[in-house]
Amino acid sequence: MDIKDLRSRIDSIKQQTNGSVHTGKSQREKKPRPDAGKTLLDNGWNRISEMVYEKVSVINNILPEAVSDILLDESCNTAENKTMIPAENFVFYDTETTGLSAGAGNIVFLAGFGFLETSNDATTTGKTYLKIVQLFLSDFPGEPAFLERMKKYITPDRIYVSYNGKSFDANILRSRYAMNAMQIDFGYQLDLLYSSRRLWKNIIGACSLGDIEREVLDKRRALDVPGFMVPDLYFDFIRTARWDTIEGVNAHHLEDISSLAELLAVHEQLFAEAGEHILPGNYKPAEYIDALGLASLLADKRPEKAALVLSSAFKGGNHKAGAGLSIIHKRAGRWDDAVIIWNRLWDDGKSIFAAVELAKYYEHRAHNIEKALGITNDVLGLERFRITGIKQELEKRKKRLITKLN
Repeated sequence: MDIKDLRSRIDSIKQQTNGSVHTGKSQREKKPRPDAGKTLLDNGWNRISEMVYEKVSVINNILPEAVSDILLDESCNTAENKTMIPAENFVFYDTETTGLSAGAGNIVFLAGFGFLETSNDATTTGKTYLKIVQLFLSDFPGEPAFLERMKKYITPDRIYVSYNGKSFDANILRSRYAMNAMQIDFGYQLDLLYSSRRLWKNIIGACSLGDIEREVLDKRRALDVPGFMVPDLYFDFIRTARWDTIEGVNAHHLEDISSLAELLAVHEQLFAEAGEHILPGNYKPAEYIDALGLASLLADKRPEKAALVLSSAFKGGNHKAGAGLSIIHKRAGRWDDAVIIWNRLWDDGKSIFAAVELAKYYEHRAHNIEKALGITNDVLGLERFRITGIKQELEKRKKRLITKLN
């Protein structure tokens, strides 16, 4: 085909397409993207920068003026060896992300921080509220500004309370700051997931925040957004800028942060009343509480309260509580009290734990070698005795005791 034939064919194609030539791109005009900013402004958000928006909500505070150090470990510098920490040192936080994994491609688009603030209003001066600040990223290019704004609420001198935030939210945030060549200095992480599992897992089973809200806080969300739907709803909002696609996510997020404050308040009430009775009366946990779990949380910093909790449970027939109580007595040097419990556990249920402790006691504390040997032989004679490690230990003890007798 020569050049004339080629030009003739091109002219023919132009005539068939009304003079236009197909370039491989769609001939339809692209519709302009809806204005997400206007949608957010119309629904109570304030513009911080082109793609970053902020909203403040205020709810009634139910936290006491000070929170105990029971859930804090030695790495918490904020506590400064205090047994009670002012409640304003605590920040309740939660994030919503574009995915459910902890991968580098997962982006935070909604972050919230709740903290106590005292009112200066003339009619409510001195009243303390829980102020919740939410930050929203309306599109991905605004992430650096979004993270920069978030720094205002993340400081190293506060205690950050979350639910699974220690392993998820905090790591996602650190990842996003690193990906944007920015630094973040988080304060101490207090994750209520772990303490909640100790208190209620054996009672209610699953311990998601939703489960805890229903079974412990006695809260029912009328219309809640399931977590797995959150990423798709956000993508829909970016595409359509319709508030109804993201409204449920915003409400879900706000409720999560509110629940964190309520849950910490429940913990505090349980800790405060543990020395008087196990079951406080103002919250639904009064109907069921894992005494062993509560005692395990109290044991390190409030051993006397832990002992009272375990004693009450032991009197009710909980032998595991008795074992825990005996260890507290042992650590405190209350040997007579510990021996009484071990004897009861051995007499009632042939507890191997109790027998081992009695054998140790009679050999090393009471120096009654014959009694120690007798208990050791009794345990080794149990048909159900199948724990190899302990069996080997007791056989060594038996040989040692026989040598001492001879």
